[in-house]
Amino acid sequence: GLREAGRITVHCSGHRKVVMLTAGRTGKTHLLSMLNQHPEVEFHDEPFTKLLPQGSDEQFAALSRQLLTEVEGVSCIGVATKLRSLIDEDRLRWWILNNNVQTVYMTRRNIVKLVISEVRGLQLNKEKKAYNARSSTEVLGPKEIDPLLFHHYFVQRLGFESRLANFVNTLRTQSPILEIHYEDLLADENYVMSLLYASFGVEPTFRAPSEIHKNTSDSLRESVSNLDELINLYRGTRFESMFSE
Repeated sequence: GLREAGRITVHCSGHRKVVMLTAGRTGKTHLLSMLNQHPEVEFHDEPFTKLLPQGSDEQFAALSRQLLTEVEGVSCIGVATKLRSLIDEDRLRWWILNNNVQTVYMTRRNIVKLVISEVRGLQLNKEKKAYNARSSTEVLGPKEIDPLLFHHYFVQRLGFESRLANFVNTLRTQSPILEIHYEDLLADENYVMSLLYASFGVEPTFRAPSEIHKNTSDSLRESVSNLDELINLYRGTRFESMFSE
């Protein structure tokens, strides 16, 4: 289930400051489309990728501008990012611990579905020039996934997830962390949103449905035309059962 590590309450004057960390394809865009409907919540989505060529100093100058600047009527300001978009992870750890920042850690239990979602996001971008479907007409039908390409992304993803988990674990005893699993967001959206609202110190409010549409069915056979080829790659491993969860 959902796990809270440390204390959620952030003792600071002014607004709450939040860094949402993800390795990608864990429902972050879906979640932000709902969080940013709240009049007292403002999240900046992936601001650091475009600043990579300008270096670490510019990335952290942007982080300071976005999180430390008061915004009238806003009581919680956040930045959502992939850890690998930051040049200096050690500096991010220091920044979080020294600026009274709460961390939201978004992850996913089923790495098989995560990687299939990643590959289908790439397929969607090739066809529609977008990694997320924002209407039902943009959702892809069944597609073939090259098994060797899948394995490449699978191994890469194991590394991304491990690196992020290790980073978050270095914060657990010193900083408030709220861990959100994509599967829980799908199973009980209202409960997850109420947890987030409480941790951000804002009252629940009416929200419209997310504008993001699932591009990968929970039943993988509806999305992957050669699913058996992928299953055969991992037959007998601990990942085999994830294809049918």
